[in-house]
Amino acid sequence: MNNLADGEAFYVGLRQARETWEQAIQFSRERGITAAMMWQRGERLRCLYHAGEWDDALTEGAEILQWIEDGGPLEVYARLPLAGIHVHRGDLAGAQAQAVALLDEARKSGDPQVLVPGLSAMALVASAAGERDRALGYVSELDVASKGLVTWRSLCLVEPLRIAVAAGEIELAESFLEGSRHTSAFHSAARPGAEAAIAESRGSTDAAAGLYREAAERWDEYGSVVEQAYALLGLGRCGDGQATRDAEAIFERLGARPVLSRAA
Repeated sequence: MNNLADGEAFYVGLRQARETWEQAIQFSRERGITAAMMWQRGERLRCLYHAGEWDDALTEGAEILQWIEDGGPLEVYARLPLAGIHVHRGDLAGAQAQAVALLDEARKSGDPQVLVPGLSAMALVASAAGERDRALGYVSELDVASKGLVTWRSLCLVEPLRIAVAAGEIELAESFLEGSRHTSAFHSAARPGAEAAIAESRGSTDAAAGLYREAAERWDEYGSVVEQAYALLGLGRCGDGQATRDAEAIFERLGARPVLSRAA
């Protein structure tokens, strides 16, 4: 059930994945299968993060980390949303602590399913801290680490690509479009936003607006209010005032602000 939910989270959508995880958590809890339950809770954290249920995610994440003794992938899964919440709420020290710990575990494993999101988190935190070169270093490392891995390369179409665009490294941003195309729900939402950011950076405002609008709709279907807000910000920069107001309302509800200066 945990693996099924993990697949659904990428290929189908976060709402369906969450239903599966919650069934699994209930099954495990009723039978006292603690280890399985904690794994299921840890992986479900991405649903809480993208749904904007950040206070619940912080509480859940803290409980899961307290239970973990030996690190490993579960620690990475638990720390990823916590790093994202802290960095968006302006707690750079908290975000850095989470990101460093999760990247250490990800590097030990060498597994792309934890290494790619780990590097992405470090790049986001470095970018928020104004450390442009360090952020780009992680993004460049991601370009190498994800080559030939279609599933994990598409994960680079959000924060890493936005960081590259914001830094003016358009060719690096475009490189993530190569070898990432497939039919998952995540990719169908991420790619229009990625193409929009590149089109905007090249001055093609009308094309970017259409792509940002598509991305916002697809992220809503997928179940990510966070990424929907970033797409709406992009649409707002292309002249849609209502999109800007909608994005601001989402970030206000989260008690957050967009990380990248370009998006802000």
